[in-house]
Amino acid sequence: MKRRIVLWAIIGFFVGCVWVAYAFATAPDYEQHSATYRAIQVLAYTTCPVIAAGPRFYWVPLVNAVTYALLGLFLKLTSKK
Repeated sequence: MKRRIVLWAIIGFFVGCVWVAYAFATAPDYEQHSATYRAIQVLAYTTCPVIAAGPRFYWVPLVNAVTYALLGLFLKLTSKK
């Protein structure tokens, strides 16, 4: 059980790192009504819900790891096995 929760946390950390790297690598899109901007925004909020709270960029991977660990714990506790 502990391994799966740690695995969820590691995945969450790397997902957060990817979004931080993406934010640094791309220029801000001032055309916020484009379909591409909306699709990326939906994907970001779905895979990294902590960015909706607007924390500093260095907290995103850590808080996302905690979020994913809690998700893994919830899924493990609700599974019938």
